[in-house]
Amino acid sequence: MYKLLESRLSSAINKNGASSVGEVWEVFKVEFSKLRAEDNPKIADLGIQTELYQGSEYGSPCFYFAFHYQVEMEEEGESYSHYELVFCEFDLTHNNTLDEIKNSALDLWLGKYEERLIFTKIEEWSAFKSLRNEALKLNVYGTQV
Repeated sequence: MYKLLESRLSSAINKNGASSVGEVWEVFKVEFSKLRAEDNPKIADLGIQTELYQGSEYGSPCFYFAFHYQVEMEEEGESYSHYELVFCEFDLTHNNTLDEIKNSALDLWLGKYEERLIFTKIEEWSAFKSLRNEALKLNVYGTQV
């Protein structure tokens, strides 16, 4: 499922010419709302995960927000579930903003918060505010965990 969402999100970002973190975020919110409104019986819960990672020997510094959702499926009479994420990940390798902000993350689910409140919490988060106007290298990709 994440391959389809990855393609949709990437196409929407390109179609809108979004280049800054804030512009990509605006497209992301529209796509999140569309996904929420779709009647997909496989999605059990939907949320947004976002993180500022300052980097270490395990990876380069980055900032991302991602669709985060639980998929429940039945196959050959067996029920199982897993999580999938579709990321908008920004490269912070050559960004001076890292001096001002620390590693932090938010994991917000529609099962606990209303959509508008999720958006507001992210937009009021200091990491997001610091990077909102930055035009950074973007990687859109999905994964199953």
